[in-house]
Amino acid sequence: MTAVFGVFFTVLGLLAFFYAALLRRVVGLGRNFTLFWPGLGCASLVTALILWLEVLGFCRVPAMIWHPLAVAAGTLFLLILYLEARILRAGSRSPVEDADYCIVLGCKVNGERPSTALRYRIEAAAEYLRENPRTVAIASGGQGPDEGISEALCIKRELVDAGIAEGRILLEDHSTSTMENIHYSRELIRDREARVVMITSNYHVYRGMELARKAGFSRVSGLGAEPGPVMALHYFVREAFALVKDYLVGNL
Repeated sequence: MTAVFGVFFTVLGLLAFFYAALLRRVVGLGRNFTLFWPGLGCASLVTALILWLEVLGFCRVPAMIWHPLAVAAGTLFLLILYLEARILRAGSRSPVEDADYCIVLGCKVNGERPSTALRYRIEAAAEYLRENPRTVAIASGGQGPDEGISEALCIKRELVDAGIAEGRILLEDHSTSTMENIHYSRELIRDREARVVMITSNYHVYRGMELARKAGFSRVSGLGAEPGPVMALHYFVREAFALVKDYLVGNL
């Protein structure tokens, strides 16, 4: 059994380093939780090394050390699986039709152009707005220090270019987090019984809806857009840890 775990952690470590190298080429490392992957790779390979040394008879780790570590790791793994199931389920559901408002949550802007993830959110929003002509859109997202314009303005411009009437789009351009997205957007919605669709990346729908409910939205559903093929794994893993953090600090 020790050898089986040795193989598992060796493979996990190598895959984590491979994915970290891929992320480095696409977005770079050092921000947005990306250092998790080389960290996972190091921890896995160190664990594998200890296990292989034990298999070869060079050392023996006492059960009083391994057992608590195994229980902690197993508990964390099961928690992540549970959260991922909730995330996947929420992100795959269809939104309510003919909503009063849809809130398009912002994401990284490169200069004045949307990032890949934001572009997918905008495309999903444009399709929903074309199919539901009475729905009003709220473009939500402030301007980061390395962004040429606010995320909200970027969303609005792209929706207008996609054929959505400018008069159907409200701007919320002060928020810097998902929670602020929700609270500031709520100030633009006077009807507390309004039907609202949260439009964001599929991995983000569950947390967005939970935050919206806590903020007072009673009739909310979600519409999930693809985050992009390379980044999907990273975002889904990061989201599970973001949920844990929000639960611990009382946001959810």
